[in-house]
Amino acid sequence: MSDGGLRNHSFGNLICDDRLQLMYYDHSCIAVAKPLNMRADRRMLMLYLVCLHKLSLSDRSGLPRTGILENPKPYLENYSDYVIVNEDWYNILSGQVLLLEDQTGPFEVTLGRVIDRQTGIIGRCTFIVNATCTMRWPGIELIVKITWSPTSRTSEADFIRSVREAVSTTGADWVLDHVPNILHSQDFPHLQNEVGGRLAAFLNTLNEDHWTKDLGAFKYEERVMRVSVHEKLYKLSELNTVRNHAQVFFDVVQVHRWLYDHPRILHRDISLGNIMWRRRRARICGVLNDFDLSSFRDTRGPSSKQRTGTRPFMSRDLHRKTVVPTRHLYRHDLESLFYVLLLLAGAHRLENDPVVDSITQEKCYLVGDENSPYRDWLSLDDASILREKDALLESRRPLYTHPSFQVLNSRIGKARVSLLEGFNAQRVHIALLLRAEADIVEPQAPSAEDDFWSVPSTSQPAVQISAFDDETLGEKWTYTGLLDCIGAGLPFERMYPVPRSE
Repeated sequence: MSDGGLRNHSFGNLICDDRLQLMYYDHSCIAVAKPLNMRADRRMLMLYLVCLHKLSLSDRSGLPRTGILENPKPYLENYSDYVIVNEDWYNILSGQVLLLEDQTGPFEVTLGRVIDRQTGIIGRCTFIVNATCTMRWPGIELIVKITWSPTSRTSEADFIRSVREAVSTTGADWVLDHVPNILHSQDFPHLQNEVGGRLAAFLNTLNEDHWTKDLGAFKYEERVMRVSVHEKLYKLSELNTVRNHAQVFFDVVQVHRWLYDHPRILHRDISLGNIMWRRRRARICGVLNDFDLSSFRDTRGPSSKQRTGTRPFMSRDLHRKTVVPTRHLYRHDLESLFYVLLLLAGAHRLENDPVVDSITQEKCYLVGDENSPYRDWLSLDDASILREKDALLESRRPLYTHPSFQVLNSRIGKARVSLLEGFNAQRVHIALLLRAEADIVEPQAPSAEDDFWSVPSTSQPAVQISAFDDETLGEKWTYTGLLDCIGAGLPFERMYPVPRSE
């Protein structure tokens, strides 16, 4: 969907011989009409064409409705130039003006080159675009982030607002250097008379009788087009020393824990792409970015129907298919941070001179390592990547890091051992529980073979089993432990040395 720029939805036609099927795609579902025989039912064919023609520009094209883009006409007229995603495609929105509004009134934001986008149909399909706004923030480098977020999900701006309130209460001003600075956020929901609004209303009125037993009842996930203006952050690929990368990682581990303890936010989507940096007071500051999939600790269950997390960095527990969804814990995010460091040092190399990306035109010091054993992790499915992570943690497979990151090898290795010890402690605890259950003999009615099969009956396990802290894998996998593995002996500032509890 994101290949077409800012599209709420898209129409397509599948034609095979004399049969035609209308296909509709949006960020929550794919709908396919019953086949139409164009020869046998020309009346219906003409009706179909007339209905398409009568749709408004925004309904027909899937573009945001009038009033969001100042003048979408050039964007539509030049759309054929951007069908193929190449270096020109990243200018698809250049020069377009977004019309936004806050409490002080309307203002304009001019869009520039696309920085990043999510591919796919179902989901947020996030767009990140360079931007300027002389009316509100002159001289500040900006980006505009555009997502199609479920209405059920707390917005990133609301999470950052909670962070600012907690900073005001605790006096931990350092935190603001390590979270995104969101200057404006605005939602554009589907209107009831738009295609998306009408479809949502129709699908949500259907009862279970309209759906097959194989598919089950379908609940359409309503979404809003969410536009937010941020102070620009920078990618890890723009850092050219191992020390700077280690500093960013060290900062992010600390701010992640502070967010968990104080505003009680669990990030839930730790990945290389969501760790960025900015410069404050001549210092490189690591920034934990993108709170779109986050939740407050007291909120149970996912905040969307769609999968949360980025597969290569997800905890092993979250890859496993279970009847009851695995509850996302702090240690799962901590495990994701371990995989971030592993793939940073083990799937990339640092170049002395920047490499220019032929498509995005970005200058990168951090590039992929073709010889890495982890190079395929980005494309593996859950089962395959789980096997890779099992092998990494449960075998004596050597830990690979590129020579340019060799100084981090032993530190990552120590973190690997801590995580393995935690999982082993969990297994031992489960084994003790199973042994205790097996030793409990329920009273049975007498039988002719009592003397042969009888064993001493007991209502308590022979061995008292202490409680196991699953949040820290028996205190083996902790925040302070990971900080010590990575930062031991290094002159990095510990801004949050003692968390509330572990």
